[in-house]
Amino acid sequence: MIWTTLRHSKQQERLHDVHWMLKQMHTLLAMQRQGYTALGEEGYLSHPDEGFDRAITMSAWTAHPEEPVGILGSKWVASCLKNKERDLPRGRSVTTLNCAETGLPLLVFDGTDLSNARTAIFAIAAIELLHPHVDTIALVGAGRVHAWQAEYIRQRWPKASLWIYDPDDHRMLLFQKAYQAKLLRSWETALQCDVVSFATAGCEDGWVPRDAHFSAALWINTSLRDIMPRMVSRFQTVIVDDKRLAASQNTPYHLASLGHQVTNTWRLCDVAHRGMDTPVLINPAGLPHVPILVNPMGMALWDVGIGYMLLQEEYQAARQEVCDL
Repeated sequence: MIWTTLRHSKQQERLHDVHWMLKQMHTLLAMQRQGYTALGEEGYLSHPDEGFDRAITMSAWTAHPEEPVGILGSKWVASCLKNKERDLPRGRSVTTLNCAETGLPLLVFDGTDLSNARTAIFAIAAIELLHPHVDTIALVGAGRVHAWQAEYIRQRWPKASLWIYDPDDHRMLLFQKAYQAKLLRSWETALQCDVVSFATAGCEDGWVPRDAHFSAALWINTSLRDIMPRMVSRFQTVIVDDKRLAASQNTPYHLASLGHQVTNTWRLCDVAHRGMDTPVLINPAGLPHVPILVNPMGMALWDVGIGYMLLQEEYQAARQEVCDL
């Protein structure tokens, strides 16, 4: 088993390239659409007293055109808000890539950058599929996920008007300077944009809206705790990456589905337009402001699939080493 990193210049270039990342997303979405993916149960744990806020474990298997038996892998992530006071990262992620035939671990690497980039590219893929001619995008939360998302937006939609809001003025100004974004003075003003993305898992409780009128066409939420069950029913359509997992996990979506508040749920892999199989028109041009909630549930699938493509040479070398034993 090999410990590796994503510091190689070629790997970093790919991770920062929206076109390369979207290509990997489309490959994985095609695998999922054909039924060639599987997600394990997600495990959540929090410290009983004053320690870590949450530790999450998840596993996934996905077929891949370049791997006869596919790729098996897992993701482990833990975070603690108090780490900011300690001058430590709020959270870190570790990803494992296993041999799907033997189950043996081949590569272990720091998956923090990949995790943030994966969350961002899932949002970009959703915008591309559901609202490709976007004019205005609002990002609520100026953390690492939205930093990646802003970088991808600038590559994919260079003429789009990008807006940012964060309760921390200093952090918001740094984000504005780095990504040429316009400042929002409140989260309410974000709702006027075509697409609104919330990535606020690292923020203190209290400032994230618990209820709102959704006028944006696309509402991308990357931290499920910030949406209440009653809010889910305000969306005409909910897009997730795994309906079984979404309905079974203890999330606001799960609670809303138990109360029969979820009306129409699709998988992102079933939503398609130019260049993809079996087009399904969820958000036609005549209805630009049908509110749609998009939320990735099975994060390990994307980390494992994209991680394999980033570390393909190392993965295959490690597998050969195992086979030679």
